[in-house]
Amino acid sequence: MRQKICHLKMNILRYNCVEPAWHFNKKYWNSIILNQDMNDIIYKLNKMNMDTLLLSAIIGIVAGTLDIIPMVIQKLDKRATISAFLQYFFVSIIIVNIDLPHIVWWLQGSLISVAFALPVVVLVSAQDKKAVPIILTMAAILGTLIGVAGHFLK
Repeated sequence: MRQKICHLKMNILRYNCVEPAWHFNKKYWNSIILNQDMNDIIYKLNKMNMDTLLLSAIIGIVAGTLDIIPMVIQKLDKRATISAFLQYFFVSIIIVNIDLPHIVWWLQGSLISVAFALPVVVLVSAQDKKAVPIILTMAAILGTLIGVAGHFLK
C-alpha cells in the first residue's frame, strides 16, 4: 500500500492540477487547482482505499470463521460465537489498514490482535481460567496470519 501511494504521489505531479506551491517550500508543498484532473486523482485514491477495505473485510471473514469453527463444534454459546467472529472481522480491518511505527510488519498483526483480545480475557478469566491461554494463543496466531495476508495481498 505504501509503495502504491508513493508511486501515485510521484505520478500526481504529472497532472495539470498539481504544481509546486509558490508560497511554501516547493519540495514538500504542492498547490492543487480544482479541475478535471483532480477528479481523476480522487478516483484513484478512493479506488485504492476501497480495494484495501474489501480485502481486509474478506480476510476478516476468513479469520473469524477460522476462530469460530472450534466454538461451533463444541456447541458453545451463540452470543460468544458471534462475538468472536465480529472481533476478528473488525480486528482484520484495523490490522490491514494500520502501520505501527518502529514495529516490523509481521509482528503488528499479533500485537494488535492480542491487545484487542485483552478485554475479552479479563471478562472470561473470572469464570473460566482455562480459556485464557487459548484465547491469547488464537489471538496471536490469527493476528499474525491476518498481518501476513494483508501484507502480501495488498
